[in-house]
Parts: sequence; structure tokens; C-alpha cells
Amino acid sequence: MLLNNLRIEHNQKNQRFFVNLQNSQAYVQYESEDQSVLDLKETFVPEKVREKGIGSTMVDHVLDYAKKENLEVIPTCPFVADYIEENAEYQDLVEDSGK
Repeated sequence: MLLNNLRIEHNQKNQRFFVNLQNSQAYVQYESEDQSVLDLKETFVPEKVREKGIGSTMVDHVLDYAKKENLEVIPTCPFVADYIEENAEYQDLVEDSGK
């Protein structure tokens, strides 16, 4: 289930998409060396709010951003890799390792 009311922000300087929650933060951390590929390193959701769709909603947002910006992704984070595997519309974003 994706949540439409999350305010997902992007901090390019810190290479992070995040959501401020009460007294905590959920985020997707990435690295981008050449500005054409996002290496999605980590997805974190505080334990007290897990299993509510926050992680999936954030990953969906990040992948939509990558698609809109014509970026490729490297799903280093296992959660992101699983999400892409389960959502075929994002599989074309995965960097071709043969490049």
C-alpha cells in the first residue's frame, strides 16, 4: 500500500530522499558520482513506524524521480532491489552492468 500524504523531500547535498516523522526520519540514501546514475544504498524506516508502507512509498518516489530525470539506478539496497523486482515498470531503470 502506497501512502499519498507523505511529504518526501530531496536533499541533493547529502544525497538523500527523506520524510520527517515525529522525532525521527525515514530516508533513502544514495550515491551519485556522475549525475546519471543513482546508487541506492540504504532505505531506513524507524522501527516504530515500519510495516505501514513508508519505505515502499519512498522507494516508489525515488524511482519515479529517476525515471523523470532519465537516470539509471543501482539497487544496492536489498529493499530497493526487491521493490524493483516486484514492480516491472521500474526494471528498465537498473543500470546495465555491461556498460
